[in-house]
Amino acid sequence: MTKELAVIIVQINNQIEVSLKKLMTIKQLQQLFSQEATFTTDLLENFILSNDNILEKIFLHVNDSYISLEIDSIIKCEASGNYTKFYTDEGKEYLVSKPLKYYDNFFSKKYFFRASRSTLVNMKFVQSIYKKEAIILSTGEKIIVSSRNKNKLLSFILDRT
Repeated sequence: MTKELAVIIVQINNQIEVSLKKLMTIKQLQQLFSQEATFTTDLLENFILSNDNILEKIFLHVNDSYISLEIDSIIKCEASGNYTKFYTDEGKEYLVSKPLKYYDNFFSKKYFFRASRSTLVNMKFVQSIYKKEAIILSTGEKIIVSSRNKNKLLSFILDRT
């Protein structure tokens, strides 16, 4: 009976090892699918570039779908905690679950200026600049430029003229 018990214990141990290997494989597959989903999400959130590597469109993950948005239609972006709110020339607003800094890095090649920690402005919609202190948009909205960014505003303008 002792030999039979020993055989049964060995069989149980073998089954446990096989089950653990299957479990490891399942976890690896879950990780792979998770990485694949992240890759797909990043791919969709990436940008469509023109021939000269300048952004033309962006895909924003809003709720359960991705919205294609022309970069030139964005008036401004505002930080809202770890979210970014996009304002378009059509009067639409989109709330996206990525921080403003994420978009600031991509929009720097276009005509976007970081007026403050919480606001990124498309300079194509600027009507005037008041004493390097405020940006007046074509919508009539006044965006205050932080004291830290006043000199950057002048440099931005000179670099693009």
